[in-house]
Amino acid sequence: MLALDEDAGYYYVLNETSSRVWELIAEPASVEAVCERLCQEFSVDADTCLREVLHLLHGLHKAGLIKLVNDVIARNPNGVTKQSPPDKRKIDKPCAE
Repeated sequence: MLALDEDAGYYYVLNETSSRVWELIAEPASVEAVCERLCQEFSVDADTCLREVLHLLHGLHKAGLIKLVNDVIARNPNGVTKQSPPDKRKIDKPCAE
């Protein structure tokens, strides 16, 4: 999945697991709820899942794509404007993870 921030000119490549996290936070959700669901769907233990999800969320937050309010994760409505492949002619900055 590609997530595009047209205003900033960045696009973000999300692997299968990161894409699933993105789907799970379409509606505000707690980190615990996201990890619980991922542990059910993927072969991962709770500690590893939590560590990896927190790392991903830190990157998404740093990029301005999500926000954290009262321990609930939510997509930033001012962040990603499209979730489709970018028009490469408009992208002049490297892909960020």
